[in-house]
Amino acid sequence: MTDVLLIYPTYSYTRKNPPLGLAYLASYLEQSGYIVKILDVSAEHLTPADMEKEIAVAHPKIVGI
Repeated sequence: MTDVLLIYPTYSYTRKNPPLGLAYLASYLEQSGYIVKILDVSAEHLTPADMEKEIAVAHPKIVGI
């Protein structure tokens, strides 16, 4: 079970770097004892249906976009 699910949405431009802001936030939360997962929609080529499945599987207490 995931405490916090952070979602990095799809953007219209091409990016070459991972979502560092979410990585920093996830690191801080993990140091505070939370279980965190980052879902990078663009990098994982997820459809809206895939996103719904990922959220259902993670069953997070909090979702951040």
